Amino acid sequence: MTTQIPITIINNIPNLVIKHYQLTVDGNLTLGQLLLQIRNFYNITNSEGLYLFINNTTLEPNTTLLIQVYERYKDSDNNLYIHLYKENTFG
Repeated sequence: MTTQIPITIINNIPNLVIKHYQLTVDGNLTLGQLLLQIRNFYNITNSEGLYLFINNTTLEPNTTLLIQVYERYKDSDNNLYIHLYKENTFG
């Protein structure tokens, strides 16, 4: 049985059209797997570093399960807010 986690992704990257979107994901995914899905959704290359900040303050390891992040950082509305940032890493 899988646990579904409500997440709101808030985009802080200026040139991406979608500013935020809500989704429900499997709690057994890791942050790294979610990051890969976001990278594919936005067509972001590997030369650009993506960072997921939980509640715009915390950077968790990519190996952390989403269910663990959700239990620690969910908001009072039972939603997990993840802010997306990008950095050019290779020039």
